[in-house]
Amino acid sequence: MDPQELRNMLEKLHAELKQTESIDEQGRQMLHSLMHDIQEVLARSGEDESLYPPLSRRLAEAVKHFEVSHPKLTLAIGQALDILSQAGF
Repeated sequence: MDPQELRNMLEKLHAELKQTESIDEQGRQMLHSLMHDIQEVLARSGEDESLYPPLSRRLAEAVKHFEVSHPKLTLAIGQALDILSQAGF
């Protein structure tokens, strides 16, 4: 996986997560966890790929949770999930 491509995608997703409004409490907690996971992956970019599988699982859960209520967010999360799955995570 191209580390720069992953970094760009995660930065884009992080920005989208920060802009998301009007969500339920479960969604808010989910977004908070995703933002933390993304910051962790970005901080350790290229050093610790063991962080990717947990992030992939959380992204998949977020897609299910937000697919109806936040289609733009779901698209961004889905793109991140696709990149990680193409890399085998």
